[in-house]
Amino acid sequence: MTEPTIIQQVTLQLIQAYYLQYLYPPTVRELAQLAGISVKAMQDRIQAMRKKGMFQSPTKLVPNGIKITRQ
Repeated sequence: MTEPTIIQQVTLQLIQAYYLQYLYPPTVRELAQLAGISVKAMQDRIQAMRKKGMFQSPTKLVPNGIKITRQ
């Protein structure tokens, strides 16, 4: 597995900071707003991170949320 890029590391930090503040993961839309990018760009970023095994796919319990699997 390849190491996360700097942008992916920053994205992980955004997710972790959001989770610490609200006690649940951000939606893709919320994460895109935090990063200052479009929802499509964030979806692409998350997909790349998911391929690296950094996230689990959304579940029925948290359909829009993101669950970190590795840091």
